[in-house]
Amino acid sequence: MIRASDFLDKNLIYQIRAAKAEELFRFVGQTLEDKGHLENAEQLVEELLTREQKGSTGIGNGIAIPHAFITRLSRPVVMTLMLGKGIDFNALDGKPVRVLFFVLAPDNQRETYLKILASLAT
Repeated sequence: MIRASDFLDKNLIYQIRAAKAEELFRFVGQTLEDKGHLENAEQLVEELLTREQKGSTGIGNGIAIPHAFITRLSRPVVMTLMLGKGIDFNALDGKPVRVLFFVLAPDNQRETYLKILASLAT
């Protein structure tokens, strides 16, 4: 059984301040690029923005799970951001989001990606 916790990395948990989703996406992209997980932070930002335009990943109760496929990742990555002050994320319940789990995976690991999302959602 695949669990999201199998992919959580204590070195990818941050408490930050941000006013908008795009700021969060840029932080995630730059951090993952700096740590060698990504080659192009801007590609990730664009993928996450495009995904949010399709529908919010804010699932309610102050939680969002932004997710995307990134072809050059070697394995799925889960990055966690905690916000002291919540931000508007167009969440399903209309409440501000304070905790975000970013789920990123290479195209060839779609099944694992979906199991991680399911684990986080429950």
